[in-house]
Amino acid sequence: MKIKSLYKPIIATLGGKRYVCGNKLVEIEPHITMENIEWERQYPIGFRLNDTYVSRTLAMVSGGNVVATIIGSKGDTYKIKENNGKYNCNCKGYTFNSKCKHLTNFVSERE
Repeated sequence: MKIKSLYKPIIATLGGKRYVCGNKLVEIEPHITMENIEWERQYPIGFRLNDTYVSRTLAMVSGGNVVATIIGSKGDTYKIKENNGKYNCNCKGYTFNSKCKHLTNFVSERE
């Protein structure tokens, strides 16, 4: 079972029924556990990360890679990726300095 939500889902029992809770309640079978649930972190469009905005889904894919599309303060679009615990951004600031405000804000929001 795959759940897309901003926060890590939990399993709850309400009124004798079991649900997985992400962005909404989804009823599940009694045998389902957290091990059966694949979580894909998803930021809503326009979600504010300090002075930048996420323009579409932030997806966690197998292997731990993360890809986010961010709209910068001047409206330009940048991609953030993670590979083996190291993040990078495709903006000019990161290209020349190996750091940028998009990446700094993104990483601080994930911690």
